[in-house]
Amino acid sequence: MNFTFQQFLTETREENLDLILQGKTKNPWEDVHEILTTALALIDTNNIDFANISTASFKNLLKKILIKIRSKSIIGVSSVFLSLLDPSKLDELASNKNVIENFAAAISAANCIKSNIKNYSVNKAKIYLTGSKWPDDIARFKMTKFGMKDFNSSDLVIQLDNKFIGISLKKRIGTSNADPTLINKSVNTLLNNNKALKTSVDLINKELTNFYQNLLISKEKLIINGLIKDSKYLKDSITKVDLTNIFKNNKSDPIKLLNDLFKGKSSNPDEGILTSDGKDYIRDIINTELKGPNSVFKSIQQILIQKDVASYLQESLTELIFKTSLKDLKDFEFALVTGDGISKINKNNELSFNVKIGEYKPLDSIITKLSKLLKSGKKSFEVSTKYLNKFDGMCPAKLFFTLKIGKVPICDLELRYKGSYTASPQFLGTMTPEFKDL
Repeated sequence: MNFTFQQFLTETREENLDLILQGKTKNPWEDVHEILTTALALIDTNNIDFANISTASFKNLLKKILIKIRSKSIIGVSSVFLSLLDPSKLDELASNKNVIENFAAAISAANCIKSNIKNYSVNKAKIYLTGSKWPDDIARFKMTKFGMKDFNSSDLVIQLDNKFIGISLKKRIGTSNADPTLINKSVNTLLNNNKALKTSVDLINKELTNFYQNLLISKEKLIINGLIKDSKYLKDSITKVDLTNIFKNNKSDPIKLLNDLFKGKSSNPDEGILTSDGKDYIRDIINTELKGPNSVFKSIQQILIQKDVASYLQESLTELIFKTSLKDLKDFEFALVTGDGISKINKNNELSFNVKIGEYKPLDSIITKLSKLLKSGKKSFEVSTKYLNKFDGMCPAKLFFTLKIGKVPICDLELRYKGSYTASPQFLGTMTPEFKDL
């Protein structure tokens, strides 16, 4: 097998690979939290008892939301959402799982906005949705940094007179207390923005190439035998000959090879390559190798903690996560807002929303905390001591790092695959409790 891992990155769209393999595009309902929060931030909900809301009251509020997103107070609503959230579909939307699941967190986020922005008024505010193309009135606030075209990560921008406040929206829904990630950035994309680190990028790609070459060669017989053994879980069209030919014909084209092997998703036992317990067979094999002593993550970890690479990562990741450069934008403020809530519907189809107090983190307070820490220490990018990966087969298939200033950890990071193995591993990160409590 003669190939380079760079082929994987240049010939696939990282963010949509799994969806592309299934012939799908992004699910528009993934962003319904944003549009619900935006509309609710422009509606007075003070007198609504969300814990005991009646079906009639919920439908009445939902009707106001559907009308509001078509008003002049909200700019930049996509045609997709105008179609999905059509007032003529009110009854259908009132029982829509996506709407209900996101509703409590959206109320929480909207309440956060109303209570934390000085002189906020639901009657005076105008809200712009950013989306793929920022409306002309706010386009000047868009910023590119460290190769990130959407460095200004505002999901919506609120205008009050001549003041603009960008809001990066996150959510907690259900019973999870985990903080939503503040970054989702491929390691290759991040390092490729520094030409001085080209050697390190090439080395990572080489290690990935060797890992998958060795894995696919050593596991070829096991994979074929396993697939045949579990054939009752496969599509009828997949036969012993087909599986053998996947390897025979595609060894020189590993992109097609992996794509053929990843046609199925474990959530659908009627489609794809699954084990007898319903798990994705190929994914299970790769994850097992990533956890063990021969994991490519061991080599990647050593590359990332080299002085020049770590120095770049401590600067770029700190900036990409905390967005301190946004302070340079005139007439613009920025805040991280996390809505938190649990939506419930009982067996009698009665709704109840447990709206929790959300989090509002303005950029000014973040900068103040960082500046205070920088007076007594320097930034560093280190292997985490809290979640050390021993590569003993028992740890998760990921790496753990920490951003620090002096002795204070400010961000917990992990590097892992997200969905597809043909894309570069991704950095994900959250603020540490130590930083949040300062």
